[in-house]
Amino acid sequence: GRGHSVYASITDIFKPQNYRDRDNRPLAPVRGKNLELGIKGELDNGLAWSAAAFRTRQNGLGVRDSSVPEGSLPDGSSAFIGVDGTESRGLELELFGEPLPGLSLQGGYTYLHTRRQATDLIWTNLPDHYLQVSGRYRFGGALQGLSLGASLNWQSAVEGFNIPHPLLGTTTVRQPAYALLGLSAGWRFNERYSLTLSARNVLDQRYWANLDYPNYGEPRNWLLSLHARL
Repeated sequence: GRGHSVYASITDIFKPQNYRDRDNRPLAPVRGKNLELGIKGELDNGLAWSAAAFRTRQNGLGVRDSSVPEGSLPDGSSAFIGVDGTESRGLELELFGEPLPGLSLQGGYTYLHTRRQATDLIWTNLPDHYLQVSGRYRFGGALQGLSLGASLNWQSAVEGFNIPHPLLGTTTVRQPAYALLGLSAGWRFNERYSLTLSARNVLDQRYWANLDYPNYGEPRNWLLSLHARL
C-alpha cells in the first residue's frame, strides 16, 4: 500500500426546521453533536479505501405530532413536535478507484443503528445495512467513445410504526430488504457531445420510497439524454 492517514472530528449540529407545533409556533432548531473517527489509505493497484465510525446525537428533532389530526394548522399543514434523544451510530466502509485502464469502480457499505425516544409517536427505522456498488468501463481502440456502466443498491428491511392509514387508523408498515439494479450505455461523439441511455430499477422491484408518507418507488424506467458542453 501507499500508507494511510487517521482523522477525528467533533461537529456541533445546529439545524433550523421549517415546522410548526400544534399551537402554530415554529419549532426550535435541532441541536446536537457528531463524532467521527476514520482512517484512509491507498493501494498499489489504483484503488483507495476509507473506514469511519460515527455517532450522532440530536435534540429537538421534528416529527409529526399524531396527537392532533393531520392538516390541523391554519395553513392546512400538519403539526410537528420536537423530540430529544435521537441517536445514531454506525460504520462506513468505502473502496474506489481505477484498478485497470478505463475501468472505474466504487463500492460502499454502511451500518447504521438509530435510537428514537418513546415520545416520538411516528417514526421510521432507517435500514441497518446499506450496500452500494457501481462500475463503468470506457472502451478504447475501434470502440473508443463507448462506455458501459452498472450499479447495485441494496438495503436491509425497515419498519415504520404508527403510520396513518385511511382504513386502519394507524398501523405498522414493513418494507422487506430489496436491491435496485441500474444499467447504462454511453457514446461520446467528440469533446462536446455525448449520448447516454440509462435503465433504472431494471428488475422492476416494488418497494416503498417513504414509509412515513406511503408511496411506491419508481418502477423500471428508461432515460435517454444528450449532453452538450458549450
